[in-house]
Formats: sequence, C-alpha cells, structure tokens
Amino acid sequence: MHYIRLIPLYSLLFFFLFSLFACSDENDSTKYKFRVDLATAYKKNDSYYFELDDGKILYPLALNETMEAQLTNNCRVSIQYDIVEEKKNNKGESTWIKVYSLVRVSSGRILLLTEENKEKVGNDPLEVESIWISGNYINFYFYIYGNTETHTLSLVYDPATNSLLSDTLKLEIRHNAFNDFEAYRKKGIISFDIQELAGRKPLPIAISINTYKDGIKIYNRILK
Repeated sequence: MHYIRLIPLYSLLFFFLFSLFACSDENDSTKYKFRVDLATAYKKNDSYYFELDDGKILYPLALNETMEAQLTNNCRVSIQYDIVEEKKNNKGESTWIKVYSLVRVSSGRILLLTEENKEKVGNDPLEVESIWISGNYINFYFYIYGNTETHTLSLVYDPATNSLLSDTLKLEIRHNAFNDFEAYRKKGIISFDIQELAGRKPLPIAISINTYKDGIKIYNRILK
C-alpha cells in the first residue's frame, strides 16, 4: 500500500454540478447542452488533454488562463464541455471539445493505517451521497460540516480488519475535522487512485464510513 498526502478542505471540490459556470461563456447559446465528466489531465508538449475514466481521450480547442492555472500533469478534474468534432483516421480517433468550465478535484491513494498515523487521519463523521468506481478510481460525493479549520479525508487500509482468508478487501474513509465547529454544510467530491488493485479484478470492496446519521455504514462495491 502507498501513503497519500492527506487532502486539505480548501482544496476539496465544493460544487453543485449544475452551477459550474464560473469559466463559461454566458453568451454562448449552446451552454445548456454540456456534458459533465470526471477526467484526468495530462500535459504533453506544453498542452493539456483529458482522459475520461473509460479511456477516451479529449482534446480541448482552447483553455483560458483560469482553467490552465488549476492544472498539473496527472491531476483529477471535473470538466463541463461539448464535443465539437470527432475524427477517425489511420492513427485512430481524435475527439475535440469546447470546455465551458473546469474545476480541480482532489485525489489521493490508499493509505496504510498504522499506530503512528491513526490519530492524524481521525475518524470524524461525514455523509456520502454516492460512491462509484470508474476506471482506476473510487469516487466519493460527500458532505461534511465545518467552519474555519482545515479538514482531511483519507481512504485507508487497516491490516487489523482484513483477513487473508477473505475475498473482500475492507477499506475505510477517515475524516479528521480537527475539532472544527459544525457551522456550515459543505459538499465535495474526491477521487482515490486504486490502480494498484487492478491485478485483483474482480474484487469485492467493502468501504466503512462513520456517518453523522447512522454511525458506521458499510458500502459494498465490486472492482471489475
């Protein structure tokens, strides 16, 4: 298992999918025809392109300075876009898109839980509205309550709760609110890279989450 950098709250993506117009062209008559997808951004020859979780490659016609400022190589993003042109030739298919909005999405890897980091990752409650596996990522759409403190979210593997005799991998989402006052409800989305598990497909995964409403809940998913 690999350690991940714990994700600070200010870098989490707090958004509603239908309000992503910060970078959009308000006078464009096609703005209501957009698609919204999670993707991974890659940089090649000083230009960025996006790979959807199903492997499809998207080439943006142009990105404004605000969009490019959010990007680094191999980062996760949510993009609002239209397909402008799809071409097929002897080198394959190329898909060109117009990007209306782009928001950086926090990401990490599975963290091995130890006695040394157990207190740091915490176990404060949160609520998960949806969990889905796409490509090499487990994605969480969630909300937490907080005020001014920086929070962290981690996807952890605890050796104490896993057995070599079990076919199911047990993981946990851990939230550390650092005793922050629960003043505001904040929504977000975060992706965790699980590419290291690809060799174990199909793999049942049980994700344990300490929730505000129901205490510990188990969410079962299958890595196919």
